[in-house]
Amino acid sequence: MKKNLTILFALIGINQHLLCAQQTARLTYQNNPVGYLEYLPPGYATAPGNFPLLIFLHGGGQSGDGTPASLEKVKSWGPPYLIDGGVDMCFTVNGTEQCFIVISPQLNANESTWALTVSQIIDHVFNGPDDYRVDADRIYVTGMSRGGLGAYQYAASLFNNPNKIAAIAPIAAWSEGPIGCIISERKISVWAFHGILDTVVPYSLGWSAFSNIQLCTNPQPVAELKFTTYEDRYHDSWIPAYDPGSVIESPNLYEWLLLQERQEPDPVTGLAEGAISAFAVYPNPARDRISIHYRETPGARSTIGIYNPEGACMMAGEYDTREEIDISDLPSGIYIVRAAVGAGMFAAQRFIK
Repeated sequence: MKKNLTILFALIGINQHLLCAQQTARLTYQNNPVGYLEYLPPGYATAPGNFPLLIFLHGGGQSGDGTPASLEKVKSWGPPYLIDGGVDMCFTVNGTEQCFIVISPQLNANESTWALTVSQIIDHVFNGPDDYRVDADRIYVTGMSRGGLGAYQYAASLFNNPNKIAAIAPIAAWSEGPIGCIISERKISVWAFHGILDTVVPYSLGWSAFSNIQLCTNPQPVAELKFTTYEDRYHDSWIPAYDPGSVIESPNLYEWLLLQERQEPDPVTGLAEGAISAFAVYPNPARDRISIHYRETPGARSTIGIYNPEGACMMAGEYDTREEIDISDLPSGIYIVRAAVGAGMFAAQRFIK
């Protein structure tokens, strides 16, 4: 028996780095939950303070249903792959070791955009039952290929207003629509990577997505912007980009991310930042009906608009204060409610159906 215990503890010692690099399959708390891999760094349970959060968005080939078996596909590349191999996601910046919490969600095969999924993850991190100890000023989103598109999508989406992230790192990615000046306005740092030999997402599309931010004039970008070209890479530029031992760039991607902190965005024209909490949506999450509860009643009637993650108006109308709004025809998901709270001023809130 004693011999067996000795062997057991020897094996534990040999594989200690793997025990420290365990990823757990989890689900968010919302209706229509998102499956994700959770990685908590060494010392998370006992170390004081909050941790930086890295959200990794996989490529198109790793979509699935969020079950533990399906989430194994998410470990194919990037941070989940490194963690699975024993990397502890701890890096020394300015003489201090800092460690990431890493959340790697799986995009449902039926979803066409990452914006909703990332929004659910961030909502779960701060409002879910797990009470993650996350530094709200150091949230980073990175992704490869379709996941890189997702990083751009979320950064510029209505869900990210006001801005919640410090930086994005899209790899072998492209963008859709005029989002460059939105990202510039929100003062989000960007480091993009692309292989010049890429034939799946041509290099020109990657450069165009980045330059739409860099060349914005209203407003001109003030956050740090970087673009790395790999002369010898095809549609696999995430391999050197995510390599923590890369000698091509110093600091490496993870060290650079840790140097970025969220900057407060300028007030958006027509959206009163101070009015964001001027009303509440009840119940939230909701099923068939919601009502709007104002802190200060703006009048007998107010104008309400309900928008999807892409900014399309799903419903609009005038409603009496606390009048129930029928949302039974809306599909399940996360929505933005915008309500008039005064002359020329609007507030926004989010709710889940």
